[in-house]
Amino acid sequence: FVYWSLNDPEGARRSMERALEINPNYAAAHNWIVNILTDELGEYAEGLERTWAALERDPLSIPALANTTFGLYDLGRVDEAGALADDLDAIAPAFSFLAHAGWAGMNGRLAEAVQLRLEGLEAEPGSVRLRNGVAGALQILGFEDDAGQLDPTGSWVPFRTGSFDVARERQDRLLAADPDDAFAQSGDGILLATRGDAEGALAVLDELWEGAAAGRISRNGIIEPFSALALAWARQETGGDAEEILDALQRHQERVSDAGLRLVDRSLGGIAIAEYMVGDRDAALSALADAGAGWQIPQGTAFLAEFDADPEVQALRERHARLIAAERASLLAELCGTDHPGSDVWTPSEAACAAADD
Repeated sequence: FVYWSLNDPEGARRSMERALEINPNYAAAHNWIVNILTDELGEYAEGLERTWAALERDPLSIPALANTTFGLYDLGRVDEAGALADDLDAIAPAFSFLAHAGWAGMNGRLAEAVQLRLEGLEAEPGSVRLRNGVAGALQILGFEDDAGQLDPTGSWVPFRTGSFDVARERQDRLLAADPDDAFAQSGDGILLATRGDAEGALAVLDELWEGAAAGRISRNGIIEPFSALALAWARQETGGDAEEILDALQRHQERVSDAGLRLVDRSLGGIAIAEYMVGDRDAALSALADAGAGWQIPQGTAFLAEFDADPEVQALRERHARLIAAERASLLAELCGTDHPGSDVWTPSEAACAAADD
């Protein structure tokens, strides 16, 4: 955990492997290794395989059940994942709702995801993850003020949806609270690149690339596809060489493919943009064309200008806006004027309902 707190996932992995040499049945260590492999090292195939080791040793482990559930979702094995999510319901209702709602949201069924999380908050009113999940989906659906009241701290969804001023304000608060937080620094670098500050982004992201991230790209790591692209752009804009960054992105894409991951909407934005920028434009556009409403790639970012200028991308964005509007309308149709689960957490305003009726 010391290594983990120092953003040294390789060191954390070595320590966990040593613990397993001492006690091969230490289920928690198996589970922590899965988190390190999939979230921070981008070793998706090995991580998905090792989820089973944790579950076999402790079938009632909530983290193991949750990890395996999402691993199966990632592989598109929906029925098996749903069965595990149902198992979670008996011992950890909040995680069960997180799993079902997460799958709905990852595949663009945002109205369903909001309702499931609100229902989950009836069972587990103190679940921060459920509450923040509601806020994230509401942000995407255009309920920005409501989302900000539910989660006034998260900067990632505002960035993805193009609310850069909101993201900047929240990012500044995160950095003020802990200037050494590598994930906060990574977000800072992305936002600097978004506004065209190549030198500022380079100063932040280069240090992370050479230090804590150690040149490793993963979907949820310190350097993920967006921050890698921001760093590549910053190097190019300042006369540097971005080849090693783009090569690392290409290797990340290969690891995603080798693991057989299904490109669900939530992770699709970062993965598709990486495919586009390393030269596989057709694959990126095909993936986005097949996707639902859940992917978010911000518009108006300096480091994604080439992507934004593509006419086919513009057409896909227009289609995406229509999908978002349909999800918003569906949510309002379900919740307006009803005493629905979780209404004490969030319910649409009278103004939003009236506008939907018009």
